[in-house]
Amino acid sequence: MVTWKKIYTYSEQIEKWDKQSIIEMPSNCEYQGYFFLLPKKMVFSISPKFSYFYFPDTWKFQLKKHTDKKTIDASEMMLAFEEDSYKISQTFHT
Repeated sequence: MVTWKKIYTYSEQIEKWDKQSIIEMPSNCEYQGYFFLLPKKMVFSISPKFSYFYFPDTWKFQLKKHTDKKTIDASEMMLAFEEDSYKISQTFHT
């Protein structure tokens, strides 16, 4: 059974582009400098400063950085955003 995951992030790390959102990886993780795309309907703004995104635990993220590409799974993504997501979730309790 698929479980949906939620990650909180800073709005400055997200750029809306056409029907997608470009999301930068946190600077405090091993994937610093990489970004990935998600459909806009999976990304939400809480405030001007904070946002969050949803994804199924089966999702494979295609990270890009210049010409370098990596694929990570949902659990690796959760770990990469763990610190920021926890701090932000404590602020909003959502």
